[in-house]
Amino acid sequence: MPQPVITPAQPVAAPRPGRPAARVGARRAFSILEVMSATAVMAMGLAAAIYGIQIGLRNLDVARTSTAIGQVMQSEAERIRLLNWDALSALPNNATTLSLADALNNRALKNGNIVVTRTISNVSGYANMKEVRLVATWRSIEGAQRTRIIQFRYTKGGVYDYYST
Repeated sequence: MPQPVITPAQPVAAPRPGRPAARVGARRAFSILEVMSATAVMAMGLAAAIYGIQIGLRNLDVARTSTAIGQVMQSEAERIRLLNWDALSALPNNATTLSLADALNNRALKNGNIVVTRTISNVSGYANMKEVRLVATWRSIEGAQRTRIIQFRYTKGGVYDYYST
């Protein structure tokens, strides 16, 4: 009986000198240069992502603190607007640093060194009008000096309005 002929699934290539025989179509591994370049690209991408996250967190801190300070200043402005003319006139005209201990229960405000000053001045040419200016200054987490200002005019027996910057 004749013997069956067994053929390999893939043909075998002729071996090169100094190398063992390899199957045709066999996959080769990555070289060290390819692995190093892929690692470098991944490292640069990771560094860029971390830098972007840091910038985003800094901006978030500035926005959160600025909003909280704005709310505290707005509350102080509304408190002043509720005063009658005699009570407003009795307040000192020079720059006065406000104590915001009660308002600073907000965690965003406790982390910074926040100073809020109130200045009340007469408006030239108007005997029954005063300008109230609230200025908050603080340092953000990157160390930059930040300022927020609310100013409004108070008129004896009049309607009061304010501008915020």
